[in-house]
Amino acid sequence: MFIKQRLALTGLLAAFALAALPASATPLNLDMVDAPDIASFGIGFSYDAASDIFSATGTALTVENPLGISTDILGVFSLDAEIDDTGALIGGSFSIMDLLTLDTLIEGALVDFGFAGSTFEFLFAVGGGTLAADFGDFGGILMTDLSFGLADFSANFANGNNAVADTAALRASEPGILLLQALGLTMLLLARRRRA
Repeated sequence: MFIKQRLALTGLLAAFALAALPASATPLNLDMVDAPDIASFGIGFSYDAASDIFSATGTALTVENPLGISTDILGVFSLDAEIDDTGALIGGSFSIMDLLTLDTLIEGALVDFGFAGSTFEFLFAVGGGTLAADFGDFGGILMTDLSFGLADFSANFANGNNAVADTAALRASEPGILLLQALGLTMLLLARRRRA
């Protein structure tokens, strides 16, 4: 009985350790679906190395629903993240709001980050919005500015409002998320057996 409890505790500690690992400064290679999808343009981004704050704001212009039907909108793309000098995400949030209806289309907490050159990828946990049910639990943001050089999080940088972003649902759960879900289910089963 003691061995089972020790294994359960070890598994729980391993799950917390995996969740606490910093994001690597490499692309996440998110596998995003074609729809739902929100296209944003004219995004300006900046990074303040002293505060570790990365901010991006632009205009959301097109929403494609799960059926593949596109609708023009006038919206605001807004993202704020705390990223340390190694490129590891500490935390953050983002939202896309439709200015005509004043509805929040999608919003969420940033949970992972990766980058290569001038391409930034964010994984987010869906927190709400009128499109939240279409996105599911997690979504991705792929932001690119081909006129911008290489990102260096040890110094301040900014672009000239030339970035574009694609915000979409994920095709499948990320492997790390599946691992944590499986570990959580295992822990629940062990706790249930213990009670019996």
